[in-house]
Amino acid sequence: MRNPVMILILTYGLILGGYIISMLLGMVLNYSLMWLAMLGQLITLVGVVLFLYFVIMMLLDLKRVTNDESFMWWLVFIPCANYYLLWWLAPQQVSKAKQMAGLPDTSARNIVLYIFLTPFALAADLNDLAAPGSAMPPGPMGMGGLGGGFGAPPGGPPGLGMGGPPPQGPPPGPGGFGPPGGMGR
Repeated sequence: MRNPVMILILTYGLILGGYIISMLLGMVLNYSLMWLAMLGQLITLVGVVLFLYFVIMMLLDLKRVTNDESFMWWLVFIPCANYYLLWWLAPQQVSKAKQMAGLPDTSARNIVLYIFLTPFALAADLNDLAAPGSAMPPGPMGMGGLGGGFGAPPGGPPGLGMGGPPPQGPPPGPGGFGPPGGMGR
């Protein structure tokens, strides 16, 4: 399960925060130190990359759930077509997925949420699909996706981050590396 609020705060916070930092540093700094204002632009770029990463992972999860090969997630990279994808096609796919999962409420979130708060709306709708009692299969996605958790194996139980329980017994050598007894004896 994803936390829609944290995805929204992280992406929009970095984008807006980076812009604000860039503007403030640009107004305050001397001309010779203006290159430091680019730090804010770098923060904004990180926010945009995270936004794209989260949205693409969620769209791929949605495509996997609906088994719809005609769903074109890559439209997110094409100007103007990305609006069509995120505001029209994604809510339709969410409704289709909710209907396939047998949920009582098959409607997607409001279009206003999809227009202004896309990562929140999409994550919240996917959480409805992943809720207990829905027929959604466990997924291979990491990052708290539709199954597993951080780095857990596909379809594995939640809470086993990085693939399994911690090893039992003493570490094999100094600092936990190498053969027992130290330097290759």
